[in-house]
Amino acid sequence: MREYDQKGDREQFHTATGSDTLTAMTVYDFQSKTIDGREISLSDYKGKVLLIVNVASRCGFTPQYSGLQKLYDEHKQGGF
Repeated sequence: MREYDQKGDREQFHTATGSDTLTAMTVYDFQSKTIDGREISLSDYKGKVLLIVNVASRCGFTPQYSGLQKLYDEHKQGGF
């Protein structure tokens, strides 16, 4: 059975016996580190378009940056 919490943004799933409740996580429940090491909550970006990419920036092999920049340049007017 599915229910939504008071805010309507979390699904709760009940087992067949009804004794256990699991709450589904969303992307906004996660934290991440910025490239300069600051901890951020993805909930800070609620209501915005997100593209989450593991860019492996510390290894120095980052050819994907040019493609990501192109994607951003093409869609930034649309709120990306």
